Amino acid sequence: MKKIVIITIYLVITASFGLKAQNNVVLHNFHSVPQSVYTNPSIIPEPKLTVGIPGLSSIYFNYHNSSLTVNDILTERAADDSLDVDIEGMLGVMEEENQMLLNVQNDVLFVGTRINKGYLSLGVNHETNLLFNYPKELIEFVYYGNADERFLNETVDFSATDVGLGSYLAYHVGYSSPIPGFEDLTIGGRLKFLKGMAAISVERMDVNFTTSSDPETVYNLSGHSDFLIHTAGLSTDDDTDITDNLLSNENSGFAIDLGATYKVNDKITASAAITDMGSINWKTALKSYESDFKDFEYDGFYFNEKNDSTDIMQAFTDTLEATFNVTETETEFSTSLPTRFNISGNYKINKKSSAGAMFYGTSYGDTFIPVINLNYNYKVNRAIHLKAAYSIINNTYSNIGLGLSLNLGPIQAYFIGDNLVGLMDPDNARQANLRFGLNVSIFEKPEKTGEEMKKAKETKSPAPKEQTE
Repeated sequence: MKKIVIITIYLVITASFGLKAQNNVVLHNFHSVPQSVYTNPSIIPEPKLTVGIPGLSSIYFNYHNSSLTVNDILTERAADDSLDVDIEGMLGVMEEENQMLLNVQNDVLFVGTRINKGYLSLGVNHETNLLFNYPKELIEFVYYGNADERFLNETVDFSATDVGLGSYLAYHVGYSSPIPGFEDLTIGGRLKFLKGMAAISVERMDVNFTTSSDPETVYNLSGHSDFLIHTAGLSTDDDTDITDNLLSNENSGFAIDLGATYKVNDKITASAAITDMGSINWKTALKSYESDFKDFEYDGFYFNEKNDSTDIMQAFTDTLEATFNVTETETEFSTSLPTRFNISGNYKINKKSSAGAMFYGTSYGDTFIPVINLNYNYKVNRAIHLKAAYSIINNTYSNIGLGLSLNLGPIQAYFIGDNLVGLMDPDNARQANLRFGLNVSIFEKPEKTGEEMKKAKETKSPAPKEQTE
């Protein structure tokens, strides 16, 4: 049974480490990359016309764990170099309250073009956000068991446990333009129609346990259970076709992005934006699980050791459902998107370089992730644009970022990472982030300087004829 517990903990806590990867801090104000409009819809990118290569124009992964790295979870067994799950090692570095965040985003379609002095963009992208908040006590309780002396006659509260999942398609159109008569100020907005694919939302979570130390009760559990968990789009029905469900479901909503950029003078620019203000109403493929204000007594369950792990876990699940009196319903619900905002300033050093600072924040319900960022932009030439950054992300301090944009004729390739250390040493990283993509981009010809125009004029002018006597 203990082996099953260890495997369960490992799968729950490390499920997303395999991705090795929303902060977008390096993407912000990276004007050579058209997808920079995702961080601030008032930005006017440098390319005159961009058509993203479908499915490849923007692929993004972001992972954050407040406490654990892979090396905190796994240890090498000296005898045969195999890996063990080190639960006690995990508990040694965990905080009392812990969180894991995962964001995955992929452009299905992206098109952007300049229209006079403004910029129009439209497209479709798929985004998935996962939030898991868990108390250290939850892992201790599952691993050591309720009969451990630390839990006897003590109330263990799991109310801080929270799981949020949202997966959806966003159909978006945005436009930005300087204000006529006040062209130092550029404003922009983006409207999104959202089509929900899958969701998990915890509406209530008030669960606690107390273990009696009286030997006559054989360490029975008593406690209180009041929870309501909503899900949508997670049906395991083999007859369900994902494509048909996506087209026919009524899980939909709207969101908006707003931004502004102000040119203080020839050197200094300030900007602010708020994105993903919106929600999805879930009405199709629903399942909600509720245990309403029930005090319970739990004296365990019995199983035959000859049974396989599937039978044991099914018996365990059935016993818990009966104990907690869990009812299953189809209840409509609503979820908000993780809202992001940023405030930034930029100083133009010369024609090729600039430096900036930014405060960036993401709100996942009651969870807030702050970021402080310093960055430096450098244009090597028209084909190569570099950006370097240092960020403090939610109390992690080793976040060195890099952005690289390569314009190879009409093909633009870019790579952006907010934490290169995490990508190079993922086993010791609590934060890892990567965005890359391919676009077909057409840039305007650069304006010639006065000196270049003078030389061109001299080249075109015919040499004076020599006079003959």
